[in-house]
Amino acid sequence: MKLPTSLPARMPPPSVLRYIAFPPSPSVLLPTVSIDGEKRPPRIPFRMQARIKKACVLADIDPKIILPNLANTPRSDSVASAPSTFKIPKGNKREIKSVERQFRIEENMAKMDEKIKAWKEEKKKAKVTKRSEIPF
Repeated sequence: MKLPTSLPARMPPPSVLRYIAFPPSPSVLLPTVSIDGEKRPPRIPFRMQARIKKACVLADIDPKIILPNLANTPRSDSVASAPSTFKIPKGNKREIKSVERQFRIEENMAKMDEKIKAWKEEKKKAKVTKRSEIPF
């Protein structure tokens, strides 16, 4: 049985959620070269793009829809060849336990009718065996 994934410790900031709700144009995601040949950073920094990607993964949204140029970002060959992995944030121990506990409670409540029937039958059997054969 698969347990639900852990919850993030904090919600993504509004600046990240804004880009998920209204995806930016692809031109603002890549660095530009000015007229004099100087390289300028993208309007949305790479760190912010990483935060947007992380929020998309947490929300089960394909990050390539929001950030279409994500695969085209300049990287070294060793990083580009490595598979892209993402770790879901752990959150607090208390939050994780509460999610697991809630999941177990729901499972047990689904089985509760059967457990109550079995308990009542067991009680009836115990009452019959406990009763003496002498009528007084």
